[in-house]
Amino acid sequence: MVAAAHSFRGGGAGGVLFPRRLGGRIIEVLKDGTQWEWGRVIAWEPFHKVSFHWYPGRTADTAQEVTVTFSEIPGGSLVELVHTGWENLGPEAQSRREGYDTGWDFVLAKYIIASESG
Repeated sequence: MVAAAHSFRGGGAGGVLFPRRLGGRIIEVLKDGTQWEWGRVIAWEPFHKVSFHWYPGRTADTAQEVTVTFSEIPGGSLVELVHTGWENLGPEAQSRREGYDTGWDFVLAKYIIASESG
């Protein structure tokens, strides 16, 4: 479930489809079935790395790149997220960047819950 605060369509948030394949479209699906493209998978290396162009609520020409890597460490895994390309947002770059200070924390927490539940 997508929190309304993380949906680009407000209270109609339903969920996000994240395809497990190169070229897949990352889609927000609203409760009424409407779909909005948020990005596209550009690298898919299961258990190691995923990268995607990221443009939720915008057009693909403003895409940023997000790369998430997974490494084994004693007692678990290290997950690193790098989000680049803020300059593609022009004058809004700084204010948009500030919104992600806690945004990815929310997403990664959901990932942890999902991975622990199988």
